[in-house]
Formats: sequence, C-alpha cells, structure tokens
Amino acid sequence: MFKKFVVFTLLIILSANFFVLSAQENKDRKIAQVKFQLTEFRNPSSLRNRFGLLQFSRDGKLLATSGTDRDLKIYDVEAGKLRTTIDSKKAGLGKLGFNAFSLSPDGKTAVAQEESYANLKIFDTETGNLLRTIDGRGKNSAGKLWMANSNGDLQGLEMSAVPSDQEWKNVLVAKNDGMFQIVDIENGEVRQTLQHTSNSSATWDFFKMLFQAYVPVPLAFLISNGRFSDDGRKVIIANGDKTPTLWDAETGKRIALLEPQTDRVYRAFFSPDSLLVATSDVDGATKIWNAADGKMIASFGSEKDKNIAVAWNSSSDAVVTIAPKTDARFWDARTGKMLFSLEKSQASIVTFSPDGKMLATIHQDDKKQMAQIWRAEDGKLIATLPRAKSEDRAFSLVWSPDGRMLVTASSDLVKVWSADGTLLQTLENAVFPTRFNADGTLLATGGKNDVGYVWQIDRNW
Repeated sequence: MFKKFVVFTLLIILSANFFVLSAQENKDRKIAQVKFQLTEFRNPSSLRNRFGLLQFSRDGKLLATSGTDRDLKIYDVEAGKLRTTIDSKKAGLGKLGFNAFSLSPDGKTAVAQEESYANLKIFDTETGNLLRTIDGRGKNSAGKLWMANSNGDLQGLEMSAVPSDQEWKNVLVAKNDGMFQIVDIENGEVRQTLQHTSNSSATWDFFKMLFQAYVPVPLAFLISNGRFSDDGRKVIIANGDKTPTLWDAETGKRIALLEPQTDRVYRAFFSPDSLLVATSDVDGATKIWNAADGKMIASFGSEKDKNIAVAWNSSSDAVVTIAPKTDARFWDARTGKMLFSLEKSQASIVTFSPDGKMLATIHQDDKKQMAQIWRAEDGKLIATLPRAKSEDRAFSLVWSPDGRMLVTASSDLVKVWSADGTLLQTLENAVFPTRFNADGTLLATGGKNDVGYVWQIDRNW
C-alpha cells in the first residue's frame, strides 16, 4: 500500500513539473523573429517632413521602404538584401521627395507621387530608372496630402497609396482643385479629364493651410480628394466645396452632383461593393448616395454630433462614424438609423478585421488602454488591450491577413496581440509603421535609430 502511495505521489509531482515547464516554454516562446534588418530605412518625421513607407508587393517578393534622403529603397525579401534605390534627386525632385507610392501587381514597376507638385513618377523596380513622368498640379497649385486629425501624430506621416484602379491600368492625377485626369499608367496617355466645379487659386490654398493648422476636423483631407471605386468603374471627387462629384471612369461623364450638402465636404468614399458612396461635411452630417445615379439614400448626424464617417463594414450595409469625445457609432446605410454605439470607445481610429467580423479602435485620450477589440455584429466588447504609464499611445492598428493577430504601433514600441486580447509579444526595438505581407508570414516594422525590421511570423502559435 505504501509503495502505491509513493508511486502515485511521484506521478503527481512529475505531472506538475511537466505542466509548469510547458507553461514556461509557451510563455517564453516568441512568435516573431527578425528575418533581416532594413538598414536603409528611415522612420517618418514630422520635424523633417519625412513620410514613412512600408509596402510589400502582392506576391511578397519585394518590400518598398522610405530611404535616407527622401528617396525610396526596394528590398528583395527572400534574399533579405537591398535590390535597388529610387533616387528622388535623379528623378528631378531635389529635396522634396515623395508622399505617395504604389507597386504594380507584378512588382515590375512603381509609381511615386512628388511631395509638393503631385507629379507622378513611374519607375522600373529592377533598375530604379525613371520610365516616365505624369504631370500633376505644378508649382502654381501645390498642395500636400496632409490629414487634419494627425495633430502631430506619426499616423499622418505614413505614405499613402497613389490612387489607381485595382488592375493598375489607370491612375488618378490631381491637376488642380477643380480638375482630375485618368491616365494610362503604361503609356502616360490621358484617358479622361474630370472637371470638378471649384474655386482653385493661391488664396484658396492659403486658407486651406490655415484651416488645417487651426480647425480640428477629424479625417478631413485638406486638398481635393479623388478615388476610384473598388471595381474601378467610378470616381468620386470631394475638394472642400459643397458639391462632390461622381464620375463614370470609362466614359469620363459626370454621373451626378451629390447635393444638397449642408456644408463643405472633404470626406467621400465608396462602399466595398462599389454600390454606395458616403460623404461627411465639416458640420458632422453624413449622407449615403447611390453610386449608379447619385441619388441620396440616407442622411444622419448633425452639427451638434460632429460625426465623420470613417469606415464601411464588410457587407456594405453599415457605416461607422467617430467624433470628438463621442463613442463610435454604427449606422444603417439604407435607412440612416443608428444601430448601436461602441460604449465608452471614443475612437480616433477604427480598423475592421479582414473578415469583417471584428474591429479594433484606439481611444482618443484614455491613457490606460492601448486599443480595444469589438464584435462587429453588435458592438460587444471582446477585449481591452492595456497600456502601461511609460508607453506611448498607439498610432496605428494592423490586423494580420487571417485576423488572428492585431499589431499596435507607436513611436515607442510595437506589440502583437491575439484577437482575444492576449499579448503575444513586444517586438524589441520596433516602432511605427507596420505592415504584413499578403499571407501573414512576414511583418515589416520601423525601428529605433532609423533601422527597420522584417520579422518572420510563426503562425502555429
């Protein structure tokens, strides 16, 4: 009997030690390991007016980054080495550099937008040679792609994509506040000219700069804002007047003036299915329009609310709005009825997971949380991601392609979380910005001391 008791006790002790060791092993396990360093990367800087860029090609073989002298660097991801440099000085930009960039689907060419005059430069990614230039605004109508809500945060300094259709056949070029052109990327031929009603002048540009500096309007673009629908068949233009315009991209014919608007509109974007358009004016009124004929479907929000539309849900039937000191709200796009709000969210940033089932938000000023994760179906809170007193607030939220992970990033640190809010890893020396490749096996980040990183992700955690 005594022997059986001893054996039983030993089994309990061994089992306990096994589980302790297993738990410790799981705790110490890192899901991200540095694959290679981006030695030529330069972090975004508001002081130096330098935009940050991290962009993988669709096949994941190339990674484009911002470089030392406002030039662009392209890395061979498999080899982990610098492949080519797109030199801004050789492209005739002097010290201006670029503020928007896109790689072609096959990765063979790239288009970069000049920081001040909005000329587009087409490059060979193998050699870095300039292939052609597409004229943009020019010196007499210079405008910068700044966002009013950046408030000095690095988010506003992340390099945007050049507006193009999904097939990368056409690009949208701002000639001035009143005119856009649809240009064939392959040969530089102007396919359509879209004449938007506008009062474009140097005085107009000056007042917009003052507007940006002194009037906090969330997510309002302070120059003409044009974009393609996801199917590439339509274009919406909003430039700060009261009449956004909707266009047929193939024929160049104006479909409709989106009116009436109660105040100036800087924010206009298509639903994911390309069937609807949302516009928000500076007074806080959001309106939903039929993209086929420009007829208004719903209207919600007011000057009192100051809500600005920031995102569509994945099924294109609801719009999310945010406002200063107010919880994010979901609205029915067809009826204008408020469906629910994200309680105590007071979101400044809203990002849906790839499958649209969850969304993550960043609170405007809560110093105890890094972010929150919500269920998109009904706004139920899934998790609050804690933030230590010594940590900077997050500037961005990036989901992994499979939706299992959420990355929060600031100028101080990068953290990887599971979708249920569990902290998986703090990436050593990593900072904003962040970007996954298409299959989620790699994560590119900025880094302290202007050295970026590409991290190999273990997806079997």
